Amino acid sequence: MVGFANAEVIIYPLSRHVLLYGTRLQTSVAPLNEMLIARLNTLMMLKANEQVFSWKPDFCWLDHFEHYQTDWRLFANDGFALDAS
Repeated sequence: MVGFANAEVIIYPLSRHVLLYGTRLQTSVAPLNEMLIARLNTLMMLKANEQVFSWKPDFCWLDHFEHYQTDWRLFANDGFALDAS
């Protein structure tokens, strides 16, 4: 689950350069690289109600095969299996 109420993960973008990320369990610091950024962008896109905004038109995300993408027009929710909870 993602969110604030009883969520396992909290992701909150503070600015275009800073993201607050927290879990209930202690985790090690993830290496910051473009794949991590793409993974978090994908998660935000999947959990958005209607729209996602970016200052950069070619922001990165991962498709359902975990391939790095930069064309948002290729994104489709139906390619991902999400937990319904």
